Amino acid sequence: MNIMNLSEVMDRSLAVLKKYFKSFFIYSLAWYIFMIVAFVVVGIICGIALVFAVKSSSVIFVGAIAAVFVIFAIIVSLVSNIGIIKITEQDFNGENVYAGDAIKISFKKLFPAAGLIIVELILSLPVIAVFGAACYIIYRVVKTAAITNNWYSITAIMIIIAAIILILLFVFFVVAFISVFAFSFQSMVIENAGIFKCIGKSLKLIKGNFWRIFGSVILFLIVMYTLNMAIGALIGIITGAAYAVMNFLSIKQDFVTFFTVAITYLRWPISIISDMVISPMFTIMITVMYYNQRFKKEGYNLILKLDKIRALQGEEETGGNL
Repeated sequence: MNIMNLSEVMDRSLAVLKKYFKSFFIYSLAWYIFMIVAFVVVGIICGIALVFAVKSSSVIFVGAIAAVFVIFAIIVSLVSNIGIIKITEQDFNGENVYAGDAIKISFKKLFPAAGLIIVELILSLPVIAVFGAACYIIYRVVKTAAITNNWYSITAIMIIIAAIILILLFVFFVVAFISVFAFSFQSMVIENAGIFKCIGKSLKLIKGNFWRIFGSVILFLIVMYTLNMAIGALIGIITGAAYAVMNFLSIKQDFVTFFTVAITYLRWPISIISDMVISPMFTIMITVMYYNQRFKKEGYNLILKLDKIRALQGEEETGGNL
C-alpha cells in the first residue's frame, strides 16, 4: 500500500470494480429498487400536496414542495454512494464486506448522510444565489430582445457572451463543489465521523492539492461519460447488426423506424446497466483517491501495514497454541 499517482489510482479503481463486481452489482440492484419505491411514494405525497398548493394559489407552497422533492432526489441519489464506499473499503483494510452489509450501512447512515448533504448545500447557497440572480438578469434581457427583435444590438451580444461565460463558470463551480467535499462521505463511512468533522476532514485532505483533485474529478467525469457513450455505441452497433440480419432474411423494415423503436425500448435497460456497472466507478475512484490522500498526509498506509502485520502475528500465535 504505497502512495499512488493518478494512473495508478485509476488502475486500482478498475481492479476493485472487477474484484468485487458481484457485490457492487447486487448492491446497486437493491438500491435501484429502493429508489424506485421511494420516488413513487414521495412523488405521490408531493403530488397530493401540490394539488392543495395550486388550489390555494400559494406560489411559496408550490416552490417549497418542488424544493423538497429536488432535495429528496439529490439525497437518495448520493446516499447510494455509502454502500459503494463500504465495499471499496475492504480492499484496503482486509475486512469482508458483502452486498447485504453495504445495504445495512447505507440505511444506518441514511439520516447522517442526508444532514451532511443539506449542510453542504447550505454552504453553497451564496454562490447559487449569485448564479440565480445573474441568470434572472440574462433572462430579462433576452426576453426584451425577443420582444423587440433586437438580437444584434451591442447589449444583446454582450448578454449572449455573458451567458456563455456564466455556463462555463457554473460548470467550474459544480466541479469545484465536488472537489471541495469529495472526501466527506468517505470520512463518514470509513472513519465514522460526524457531519462537521467530515467536512473538515475533506478540506484537510484537499489542502495544498485542490487543483490536482479538481483535475482528477474532471478526468473521472470524462471517463464516466466515455463509458456511457461506449455502451450507447455498442447498442447502436448491435441494432445495426440486427437490421442487417433482417435485410439478409428479406424482412423489410425502414431503418430509421427500426432504430428509433429499438433505442426507445432499450433506453431503460441501458440506464439500469449504466447505474449498476458504470456509476459505481466514480465513487470507487474518489474512495481510492481518499485513501491515497491519507497515505500522503497522514502516513495511513503505514498504519494499515502495521495492522496487517499484527493480524498475521495473531493468526500465527493462534495456530501455535492449537
